[in-house]
Amino acid sequence: MRATHRILFVSNSQGTAAGLDGDLRWSNYPLLVQERIPELDCRYWMASDLSVMSVDTQFREIVMQHRPQLVVLQCGIIECALRILPRDLRDLLRILPGGRIVTKAIHDRQRGWRSLLNRLGVRFQDVKLPAFLRHLGNIHERCREFAFGLVILGIPLLSEQCERDVLPGTNRAIEEYNRAIGEFARQRDLVFLEPFGDHEDPTRDSLYLKDSVHFSEEGHRVIAWNLVSLLRGDAAEVRQ
Repeated sequence: MRATHRILFVSNSQGTAAGLDGDLRWSNYPLLVQERIPELDCRYWMASDLSVMSVDTQFREIVMQHRPQLVVLQCGIIECALRILPRDLRDLLRILPGGRIVTKAIHDRQRGWRSLLNRLGVRFQDVKLPAFLRHLGNIHERCREFAFGLVILGIPLLSEQCERDVLPGTNRAIEEYNRAIGEFARQRDLVFLEPFGDHEDPTRDSLYLKDSVHFSEEGHRVIAWNLVSLLRGDAAEVRQ
């Protein structure tokens, strides 16, 4: 790989060191990739709640200014996340007298509320899968237009502890999105990388911070190693 090979990592807060102790702030996976392959020119655009719609509509600001040879995109947890209430109802309750009391009461009891919704098969999502795929398609087309390669990281399954105790039912939604994203990538001959690959912890509890969607130091190391293995392979595999 050429020393001038420039890679842009685009991610929501999962790509940052969110939640890690201050002395581990350099342990997030993009910086670990840079450390292990120093000849790369790694750039980063990471923001809390970053969505594919944001990357699509702000492509010039987020991607174009870096002119990367390769974009590594990690998004999806925001879109496939199950909400405690539908967006229209949330917006209505914000303006109704006493509405905020209702939403706070549900939020404070969200574990039980989410479990009930899960048993009933009720799923509230702000962004439906077809809209997600449309934005992803727009991003791919713009990358092709400017000859930027594109690697898509799958949405990491939550730990068993988080799925059980905090966000029940979310992994089922993640699996649905990942199937669709994988098919999207296959149809367009893109690399779709399972972020945790063949990790040794089947519960994924060691890969996440407790009760969190954010990665532990070990989680970042596993993702970084899988990316390093990909990037050190045949560079043609990650080019368009």
